[in-house]
Amino acid sequence: MTRASHWLRGLALLHLAVGLVLYREPLLGWVQAGVLNAVEPHWDRMAAFWFLLYGALLYGQGQLAAAFEARREPLPRAFVQGWLLTGLLGTVAMPLSGLPLVALAAALSLRARPAPVAP
Repeated sequence: MTRASHWLRGLALLHLAVGLVLYREPLLGWVQAGVLNAVEPHWDRMAAFWFLLYGALLYGQGQLAAAFEARREPLPRAFVQGWLLTGLLGTVAMPLSGLPLVALAAALSLRARPAPVAP
């Protein structure tokens, strides 16, 4: 059985770690500028912000998935489909990124869902 929470949280932590390395300079500039209202109009700081925000959101999705897994309930189909769509659209836009892993993890989670019980 595929554990969606492991996929999501693992990808999120990887995303955050890569973001901290890739965007070290813009993040330092943001902090040195006082954080509050210090992102715009700096494109590098905006990229860093959205990169890290996506990692945080991905981790939140992993926590949500963990709650369903703890109750031994399947994730809502729309949740996994949205996750898959995000990965696929992101892969089309940026194929040399981590988004193919997001799509793969979603596809595996969707495939691992239990079959519906017949009435």
